[in-house]
Amino acid sequence: MRVKSIILNFLSDFIPQLIIAVISLFRTKIFLFQLGVDVTGLYQYFGQIMVYLSLVDGGLSSAINCRLFKPLVDKDHEKINRILSAANFIFIGVAAIILIVGFGISYFIPSMIQNNPFSLGYIQVAFMIYLVSNVFNYLTVAHKALFESDQKKYVINMVYQPITIIRSLCEIAVLLLGGNLFMILLLQAVFGLVSNAVIIIMTKKRYTFLNLRKKNKDYDMVKDVSNLMIYKIGSLISYNIDIVIITKVLGLASSALYSAYLLIINNLMDSIGKLTGATMGSIGDLISRDKEKSKTVFEEFNSFMFYLIALLCVPLLLVLNNFITVWYEGKYVPTTFIALFFVLNLSYYILEIPLKVFTNAAGLFKETRICPIIESIINLTLSLLLIHSFGIAGVLIATFISYMVGNYAIKPRVIYKHLFATSSFSYYRKNIYLISCTIVNFFLMYAIYQVFSVTTISEWFLTSFFIFLINALLVTIEFSITKQLRFFKRVGFMNKYFGFLMR
Repeated sequence: MRVKSIILNFLSDFIPQLIIAVISLFRTKIFLFQLGVDVTGLYQYFGQIMVYLSLVDGGLSSAINCRLFKPLVDKDHEKINRILSAANFIFIGVAAIILIVGFGISYFIPSMIQNNPFSLGYIQVAFMIYLVSNVFNYLTVAHKALFESDQKKYVINMVYQPITIIRSLCEIAVLLLGGNLFMILLLQAVFGLVSNAVIIIMTKKRYTFLNLRKKNKDYDMVKDVSNLMIYKIGSLISYNIDIVIITKVLGLASSALYSAYLLIINNLMDSIGKLTGATMGSIGDLISRDKEKSKTVFEEFNSFMFYLIALLCVPLLLVLNNFITVWYEGKYVPTTFIALFFVLNLSYYILEIPLKVFTNAAGLFKETRICPIIESIINLTLSLLLIHSFGIAGVLIATFISYMVGNYAIKPRVIYKHLFATSSFSYYRKNIYLISCTIVNFFLMYAIYQVFSVTTISEWFLTSFFIFLINALLVTIEFSITKQLRFFKRVGFMNKYFGFLMR
């Protein structure tokens, strides 16, 4: 059941996300050409403000999932209703606070924009529509938490992903027909309202026992807020401060180049990151039943992540700069150093997925709260120091070092100590071996790639397809020989048809 749920959760999230990623490349370009750089910049700035406003929830959604695993296993409907009644009440309050604070902030947005070309009224109306469309999501946190904790995240995906695709296509059509920013924002609000209404209806239909109006609400998840808030602030600094520093120190041209890379990397992160949500419920269920078996699954999961890194990041590093050059028709001048550290940061993001899943599923928030603190301090300090010497690459170097010191050096030890009651030495030793294999594989693929010359987007697609295909064959053979594909044995049809690769 767990493996089937993971596959359904992942595929229902991953495949639509790939479609969304492709559409977003065209949507971003059309948005820029149709509405201009000022409107595009204002829209992106709204997103940045929304990230800061999201601090209000304190990371409670993660705490809710952790609290639901055991009562779901025990079929304790009374406990589930008490937890979700509390969660629903809290997040209605969170939505109200975000609206009030957001309205107040809207008065100050013009003063935070250098050479602002928009009136206060224009900005306020646009921002409030944007805010409302995002606040709708807080009204269904309890419903989504129930699906996710019950290993049925694919149900949520079947609602949100198709609606997101349709919405994006409608936005492109409206832009091409001469629509303005307000039309785009109203579209987002309407689609947001519809998707969340569908979630509520589906929850009531599937979980007939659900009652979100229990008087004796269970607020125990609030105890985790102090630890989770640290994670929220740490993530805010780690993932949202780089572009602020680059814009302030290097200017808009460097910020635009950084954003061109970031769009690609973020789409890949969003796609691969679906593994976190897809596996969270199943891993939480496993930990609550069999901690010894969870260690084996963790190690197999880790090997699978290295397989993904070798499969994706090695060829990506080779073809990324050529894509930037041909897609943006030479308007950006990419560098190898920037591409290298963008890909390294993506690699760590993939590697951290098992660490994140097991930490959250086991509720190890207090034990790992030092991680985001160290990560934030290192990232912010080194970014400010290195940007003057290395430019954009300096900020990316700082981010990578903060990941290594703040997360990679700590989280595995916490997981092995508190969850598996053993040393993490074997984890690091195995990872060093897999990293070495990946480096060797890169230099082999680099030698092959030097044969090709790319000057058009069609040449890029053909060359990249060939490089990814050859790399996939080499990596699969290599991981099969070293017996690192055992994670796939848990997937029935793969074990049936490709079992010879997993022995």
